[in-house]
Amino acid sequence: MNRFSRTLCFVFLATISSIPIHAQFNRTVDLEGVVRGAPDSANCSVELNNISSHLPVQQAVCGTDGSFRFMDVGRGNYQLVVRTDLRSYAEEIDLRAPREDVEINLPKPQESSEGSVSVAELRIPDKAKDELKKADEALAKGDLAKADQHAVRALQIAPRYARAMTARAVVMCANNDFNSALKMLDESEGIDAMLPLTKVVRASVLNALGRPEEAEKAAEQALRLAGTWQAHFELAEALAMQRQFEKALVEVNRATSLTPPKFTGLALLHATVLVDLHNVKAARDILLALPKKQRESGPVAQLLANLDQRQH
Repeated sequence: MNRFSRTLCFVFLATISSIPIHAQFNRTVDLEGVVRGAPDSANCSVELNNISSHLPVQQAVCGTDGSFRFMDVGRGNYQLVVRTDLRSYAEEIDLRAPREDVEINLPKPQESSEGSVSVAELRIPDKAKDELKKADEALAKGDLAKADQHAVRALQIAPRYARAMTARAVVMCANNDFNSALKMLDESEGIDAMLPLTKVVRASVLNALGRPEEAEKAAEQALRLAGTWQAHFELAEALAMQRQFEKALVEVNRATSLTPPKFTGLALLHATVLVDLHNVKAARDILLALPKKQRESGPVAQLLANLDQRQH
């Protein structure tokens, strides 16, 4: 079994930061709301944050009437954060119905913050989030050294920033330093055991180490938290390495329904599973659907050549 998911190590954070969290869920919600009580002169914006990582899922600028809207949000619990020039306010929200409406009544500065609305700032400082964003951007460009530098800076600002620890683990994984990556993931999970990305990266590392049974468990844990294409991908590879090809194909198809189009690693895994299921024609069609540049070099070209020999 070729190691396809190793190429994912520095793709994870880049894709997750560029694809809204709604793409990680099977069912979505349209959220419309209005902010009441913001000073007319204050700029007003709203963030919908992941409840575990406190990272923004979507952001919006309030209209002149305080209205805002988020489309295709994954169902679940979130933190809704309102920011003005003067203050920040946060409350938790549970999105379940296909359409949800919410009204945020900002308390006056002297009012108590007890209840569902809190005037406390988010636990993770904005400077740490900014450093992690830079780490994500560096990962998207394949600049591992710079990504690690920014992740380290984020941790210097917020030492218990689980998401930044996972970012460092991604870099270690991409550098084939798998044992160090596992130790970093242990530390991240010790702080936030509900961060889906940490489970996915753990599955990737375990697959790379040839430990598919453990990788399968990690991927399943990730899927229970959020149905990301990366989790389905890692589960598919773990199953394929255990020669459970039909189950692997189901997970590949689920990953394909969620992933950005024409992802080479997923196409390779898909084709390999199909070959193991003795469907050479379908495997070849999967690879031929890739852009020409991706077909003409590397493992795709090699696999296509092997499949052509089988057909003749």
